[in-house]
Amino acid sequence: PLSWLALTAGVRADRNSALDDRVSPRAALFASRDRYGAKLLYAEGFRNPSAYEGFFEDGVDFVANPAIRAETIRSYEAVVWARPRPGLTTRLSGFRWTADRLVEQDTVDVGGGVERLQFDNRGRLQSTGLELEASYRDADGWLAFGGGTLTRVEDGDGVTAIGAPSWVASAGLSSPLLARRAHVSTEVQAIGARSTRVDGERADAFVAWNLAAYLPSVAGFDVTVGVRNLLGQREAVPAPEDYDRGAAIATLPGEGRELYARLGYRY
Repeated sequence: PLSWLALTAGVRADRNSALDDRVSPRAALFASRDRYGAKLLYAEGFRNPSAYEGFFEDGVDFVANPAIRAETIRSYEAVVWARPRPGLTTRLSGFRWTADRLVEQDTVDVGGGVERLQFDNRGRLQSTGLELEASYRDADGWLAFGGGTLTRVEDGDGVTAIGAPSWVASAGLSSPLLARRAHVSTEVQAIGARSTRVDGERADAFVAWNLAAYLPSVAGFDVTVGVRNLLGQREAVPAPEDYDRGAAIATLPGEGRELYARLGYRY
């Protein structure tokens, strides 16, 4: 409607003969000048249960749930961005996502004191957060980036969701061609501590450092060599519910140090 203001919107309609019919709208409002701007975004989505979740029944362990409904999600986001100087881009966003009627497995009484497993719409998650990111590229070919997110993920009772970190961050640097031979890049990724399914046990915060070198021309070949998780410490990953074989397991060990090499040839 104005030179600095724009609007986009859309809608999707889904018809399903056995499950939910859904109408999913989305819209965004943009305001921008040459070097700064803002936008507001709204969207809805859904996921119908799979055939296994809704209709599987074996007469032994599982009973079907023909009344099961679709999972839904609704998202709001506000973003401001700026390019304060050539090569530098920054972005700050706040968001709120609400996922409702999440499909979860539970036990139900089918009569005569007999219990069976059944999927039903029992879960709810709400994520509220703030994200900041920036990147810089100069005319010589140097590229630097960094960003971080603060988030609170809660279940339907307002309790912090299991396995959800309150913060994550990353930063990296990539070089132009050095000594006419190689590009070098490095990245640091960090994730905050997370709760687990076992009371009193948490997955510790984790930092991974990655490093790589790319040689674009070696006797007609291009070569990449690198290392992931250079520090070698394994991440403590919260274990999923179906991993237990007896006693409850709180965390699983993540990947260790990994060396890799790649060889390419142009023809």
